[in-house]
Amino acid sequence: MSNFPDRVTHMGGAPIGGNPYLGMWGEKTWFVDYDNGTTGAKGDSPASAQKHLQTIITNASANDVIYIRPRTPNTTGLDPNYIIPASTTNWSIAYAKHGLALIGTGYGSSFYTYLRGTATVTATSAMHVAAPWTLFENLAFHEGASTANCGVHLNGEAAGEGAISGDGGEGYAMGNRLSNCTLRFGSKTSLTIESAAFASVIGCTFHKGAGIAIYSSEQEPDGIEIGWNQFLTETAAEVSSDIYIYGGVDMINIHDNYFSHADPTGGENVYIYVHTASTGIVANNYFGTGTLVTASIMTLNGLVESGSKCAKGFLTS
Repeated sequence: MSNFPDRVTHMGGAPIGGNPYLGMWGEKTWFVDYDNGTTGAKGDSPASAQKHLQTIITNASANDVIYIRPRTPNTTGLDPNYIIPASTTNWSIAYAKHGLALIGTGYGSSFYTYLRGTATVTATSAMHVAAPWTLFENLAFHEGASTANCGVHLNGEAAGEGAISGDGGEGYAMGNRLSNCTLRFGSKTSLTIESAAFASVIGCTFHKGAGIAIYSSEQEPDGIEIGWNQFLTETAAEVSSDIYIYGGVDMINIHDNYFSHADPTGGENVYIYVHTASTGIVANNYFGTGTLVTASIMTLNGLVESGSKCAKGFLTS
């Protein structure tokens, strides 16, 4: 969290990646506290915090800010206490809620404010987002207890794999941003960006799982930025690729990311796999391998690589 004054306490806590000035137009601030809030609370102040996130998402309007308090800490097994949906369906943000910001208020790692999908849903994302211009900051996302449950799918026609997703219909989720978030999804895709424009994934940690998938089902994704993230897959066999692009992307910037694990050993067997010709750059990334040849650890299919390194030095073509 930043130290800029917010419109609630004037003591700091404004979103790092957001715009603190929308409040001048009367947009509201909401509070979710899973441990201490109640189901009947209005959620308009910390003292009257709502227990369930979906209740506040439903009641919120465009450009509102939702602050989410982390649960009482639990470090047993390196898995903090998590917040789960109130019902048998996962969280969903409708198209009309454009500009909505969800902010975790925990200090330290973003892993602290930890959202986990329901155990009973096996085919939808933990957080389904149809709205444009949303901000997710300082949050962790995890699939539900079922191994078939998925992570964050941003802007797809249907809610599928991934934690943030959109469904088309009235329009498309565009201009969405994930900042300082952790995504932890076992063997599933953590984040899917589908037919989205101007999405950015900045300063996030991908722990386990297959990282980011970018698809072009209805329109070609455009203006995508993936920067300053770290990919912490525990074993190379867990992923076929950390970033997978299918269907083409018009201008993507993949820069300054750290891929900490050895060469992936499943599927495409590369860190970045571009299936369909795309345009953009792959620059200044660091790969946890001793391989110096770009072509053996990335399939770029139109993207231009520059300035990336591995354990033995700069990559060569």
